[in-house]
Amino acid sequence: MVADDVYRITEQIEGKTRRRSPLKHRRAGDFRKVPTPATVRDSLLSYAHDVGADQNGFLLRTQRSAYWAHTTLDYQ
Repeated sequence: MVADDVYRITEQIEGKTRRRSPLKHRRAGDFRKVPTPATVRDSLLSYAHDVGADQNGFLLRTQRSAYWAHTTLDYQ
């Protein structure tokens, strides 16, 4: 989070391989700014405080993988 209402995305998880990859349609070093409602920001900060991030700095993860994929969200 780079501001109270902005989340900066610098990479994505490739759907099939579930590996970190550059953002689509962006050059190296570019990012996306995503508006973040206050309720989402507060929830993420609370979760980060209670659970914490892993050794790579990832907050949301699964037991099988260090990353969430679209199938994780579908399952949930």
